[in-house]
Amino acid sequence: MKNESSRETIRNFVTSSLVKKREQLEIRDDDNIIMNGILDSLAIIKMINFLEDHYGFSIKDEDVLPENFESIEAISSFVDRVSNQ
Repeated sequence: MKNESSRETIRNFVTSSLVKKREQLEIRDDDNIIMNGILDSLAIIKMINFLEDHYGFSIKDEDVLPENFESIEAISSFVDRVSNQ
């Protein structure tokens, strides 16, 4: 299933590139990674660059909204919507 694959890819990026080593924690798909401090403004830029490079699309400024990036589930759904346009 494509959505599960994108969730796993996004989770791997978050845990390997955005979570500080001292914060080894398990992140569920519906955890708010903005509210818990994993995805701050710099991390959102890193996430956007990763998504654009990995999935081969451009993210429009108007799509950079908290609801599109607040959780692994939200990011995965956003990737699916953008990929199907």
